[in-house]
Formats: sequence, structure tokens, C-alpha cells
Amino acid sequence: MKKPTPRRGPKLTPKMEALARKYVMTGNASEAYRRVYNAKRMSAVNIATEASRILSRPNVFTLVEQMRQHLTEAHLVTLDSLSRELEESRILALAIDQPAASVQATMGKAKLHGHLVDRKIIIGKITLEQLVAGTFEDEAEEPESGV
Repeated sequence: MKKPTPRRGPKLTPKMEALARKYVMTGNASEAYRRVYNAKRMSAVNIATEASRILSRPNVFTLVEQMRQHLTEAHLVTLDSLSRELEESRILALAIDQPAASVQATMGKAKLHGHLVDRKIIIGKITLEQLVAGTFEDEAEEPESGV
């Protein structure tokens, strides 16, 4: 007697897969739909409805969950491992009487976790493109302490 093969849902189309990827990237179903499908003549309500309909299909929903899980695991491992390494470096630096190295490791941890941010004061006019590209370096000054 032949074993029954498990039924699988309909295959994902390339656009369904792209929608799932864009949704995971943006976190916004309507925006993801606009980026993948031709929605120029659709109302916002119709876009939201169609995006929700496709994303709620079992095979698309499963793909989204798998992608989210993968990104979560990769992100946590990276943060955890870097933080652990910096802590080990800090402890070692203290043990061998290297306070500067210990401070540097502590500052690295602060930056890694978003507690320390480099800031620049922009003097003059720059375009949005310059700001995004970071090509305004010649026009920027380091802020004075306390700013």
C-alpha cells in the first residue's frame, strides 16, 4: 500500500515571497504590498486588504514567521557574543593593570547597546542626499563638551 503524501498548500509565487520579505523588512503590510505589486490605482483600504489577505495565507504566514525567527536569532547572537567579548576584554584589561583598555571595552559596550552616540553639529546648508550619504564631513564640527 502506498503512503499518502502530505498535502502542501499552494506554492509561493515570486511576488508572494517578495511581499513576505518586504513585510519583514518594513514591518508595514501596505508598504510592502506597494513595493511588490502595481498598486498605483488602488485605494489605501484596498492595498491594506490585499496585503492582509496574502500575508494571512498559511504558506506566506509561515515564511514570514521563519524569516522573523531567523533575524531574531541572528541579531541576538551577534549582540550577545559581542557584548560577552567586550566584557571579557574589560575584565582581562583590569587583571593585567591596563585601565585604558578597560575603559575602551566599556565604551565599546555602551556604543553597542546604543547608550553612547557620536554627534555632529552641521554648520551651513546641506542637502538631504548629502546627509544620507554622509558626504558633509568637511562642513561639520565636533560639538563642544556639554552639547
